Amino acid sequence: MTTSEPADRWEARFPFVRLMTERDRRFAWASLLFATLSRGTVAYEFDAPCGGYQMCVTGGTRVCRPTATKLDVALYSVAAGEACALTTQSLLSGERLAARSVAEMETELAVLPSAAFADLMRSSASFRNFVMRDYFGLASKLSLLVENQDPR
Repeated sequence: MTTSEPADRWEARFPFVRLMTERDRRFAWASLLFATLSRGTVAYEFDAPCGGYQMCVTGGTRVCRPTATKLDVALYSVAAGEACALTTQSLLSGERLAARSVAEMETELAVLPSAAFADLMRSSASFRNFVMRDYFGLASKLSLLVENQDPR
């Protein structure tokens, strides 16, 4: 990407932003927090409260669940242009995070705090449509993965 400002990179990576009303776009820009994570940096921890809706602007993260043997089981990856389904689930349900997210490479995240997420879910159809399409897209992939597992 050739844009230099984090909000510009976010808008370029997530086309739904251009479909938002001017009020909602300004509100989102003013609310967003940006973080650049180096490879191996934890974006969020298992069983922590959800700090906000995470959208991957560049790079990628791996979402994994710790086990009793201290090994992590990979659940899914989040690539540039995608949002983290687990933060969606946590924000919608009010539950704590059920896994950990770790940067697989240098990664830039755009994080929308929970109050701003709730406001945009109510006011912005383009944001709401993106959130639900992204969330259910991953749910569909996970369902296919589970269905294709050998039960033995």
